[in-house]
Amino acid sequence: MHIYDFNYWNNPSLILKTDYKRIENTGSVSYQKQRELVNNYAVKTTAFVKGLHVQKVHIYTQSGRSIGGFGKYAEEEGVQSNNVQVYSFNEYRIPAGYKNLMSSNETLYSDDGRSIISSVAYEYNQHQLMSKTIKAASDGAVLTTQVKYPFDLTEDPVYGAASKEMVSRNMLNVTIEQSDYKNSLHIKSVKTKYKDWGNNIIAPEYIESNTLNNASEVMLRYIAYDNQANICSVSKENDVVQSYIWGYNKTLPVAQVTGADYNTIGRLVNQGILNNPQSTEQQIRNELNNVRTALLGTKAMVTTFTFKPLIGMTSQTDPNGKTTYYMYDSYGRLSYIKDHEGNVLKKYCYNYQGKPESCNLYFSKDYSGNYNSKNCSLGSFQPYYISVPEGQFSSTASQTAADLLAQQYAQQQANQYGTCLTSYLTINYYNRTDANGYTIRLYNTSTGASYNFSVNAYSSGVGQIPVGTYNISIHNDSDNNYRSYSAGCSYYNSGYGNAIFYNVPLSGTCNSIGIY
Repeated sequence: MHIYDFNYWNNPSLILKTDYKRIENTGSVSYQKQRELVNNYAVKTTAFVKGLHVQKVHIYTQSGRSIGGFGKYAEEEGVQSNNVQVYSFNEYRIPAGYKNLMSSNETLYSDDGRSIISSVAYEYNQHQLMSKTIKAASDGAVLTTQVKYPFDLTEDPVYGAASKEMVSRNMLNVTIEQSDYKNSLHIKSVKTKYKDWGNNIIAPEYIESNTLNNASEVMLRYIAYDNQANICSVSKENDVVQSYIWGYNKTLPVAQVTGADYNTIGRLVNQGILNNPQSTEQQIRNELNNVRTALLGTKAMVTTFTFKPLIGMTSQTDPNGKTTYYMYDSYGRLSYIKDHEGNVLKKYCYNYQGKPESCNLYFSKDYSGNYNSKNCSLGSFQPYYISVPEGQFSSTASQTAADLLAQQYAQQQANQYGTCLTSYLTINYYNRTDANGYTIRLYNTSTGASYNFSVNAYSSGVGQIPVGTYNISIHNDSDNNYRSYSAGCSYYNSGYGNAIFYNVPLSGTCNSIGIY
């Protein structure tokens, strides 16, 4: 599909849906209508975005020619004047517009043939955001819900300042006020007051509500956020404060404290341990236990959590200090829930329909410990600690299979994050020609590090570089004589002042570079 055929906003939408009940009689099957839904849409194209489509339709043969001793090439393309069309051009237009659901009509059918019809109509504002819903109730009343957004309240004395800032940041689809009416009688309104908290964060300050013609009352008050806009403290108006500590790079809540503010609990933990992806679950639990210990003797209640990111919660420790553990199979599905003594509280089995149920699940043992990267040469590795707690992997096949998954994971982590001890070698380089000004450059293909040495006529030198594989270039712009070059063991080249070698292994026995 070409871009000029693409209409990204006018996609197929549900127009009609009918549900039937299957009725089985002796020797026959019939279907009775139960529900019918009809949707109506408004579609409008408001503008076109224009562009130029360029396509190469004829390709000439290309060839490369060398322009230097370092593997540089230039491409030559010959275009013949034989009226061959090389490129085609055409204009394209991408339509812009909107498609809004305007009404939904639902009919419910009873077994005796009677029906009940309900309908909902929708209205939209200038930004094509839903601003009103109108629903006919079964008693004949008209139920209306009105929604206001930041651009509706920029002049409001209470909500205006934050609303203007939200509009300037294009935060247009945030609901600020929602009001419900029955016929013309006001039933209830809920408003959210936003605030600029700094750190480029605009977030709720409080939520207030009023019913009928009563004065508004604050229902919920937000007290503090962190620099990722996570809620750190919140409370009902004049009620006990709820505070939260976030971990896993501040993506998941790891502690909920009832009865203490964030300024108190935030300084009781090392945030680096909570955010470090290499921290074990037990290390995180130990760190969070500092909060529980520090608040002993107070009325505060502490609940803490650990997670396996993208999978789910792995443990929850209640205010009494008892931990419940959640274990998952290799597909990320919850398999076991265990109490603080290791007793199985719940067990979940999964199988395909029609297949025999298999609920044998084996969990890996604890394989935490030091591992060595297999990417290092013999004896040059640095031991690296990998956390693989009991139950991190599972298998329906056998205990051995579950343990093997844990061992493979540990080794993969060591290969990826483990470090190697660097071994150095002495490089010998010499110039047996009468030309001054030679530069030898060695580029380590593994680390990207470069090492440069200079050598003049009839001289030599030594240098220290790590053992490894190198791309080596020998260069002298002023030497126009034909020379021979060598590098490592059995690598040779020749040319006029320049040479390049690729992927040359250098070690204690292959450590010479020569010009002669």
